[in-house]
Amino acid sequence: MTARRRFRAALAVGAFAMSLTSAIAAGSARVRDIIVECAQCHGADGISIAAGAPDLAGASEAALRSQLRSFRAGRRAQHPEMRKMSRDLTRRELTAIARHYARMPAR
Repeated sequence: MTARRRFRAALAVGAFAMSLTSAIAAGSARVRDIIVECAQCHGADGISIAAGAPDLAGASEAALRSQLRSFRAGRRAQHPEMRKMSRDLTRRELTAIARHYARMPAR
């Protein structure tokens, strides 16, 4: 790995850690843990790193909340992993997660 790539990776990790502060303030340690899980597909910076996973950074908070509610209710059952992850979210957690990604800069 080149020095430039290491630097970019360090910046991404730092930005991710700082962005979790808003999630913790708005929710709980559980919200932080959920966002860490989200990053496995949606990226630490909200930019997808997995095929088929949409970018979340900068999306409308209302739209993100609506999508999470749809997954939680089973109306968007096409994606079993999202259904499973959203099933036990409280309203407050769902809102904190949507707010977290909406506040991230879009690319």
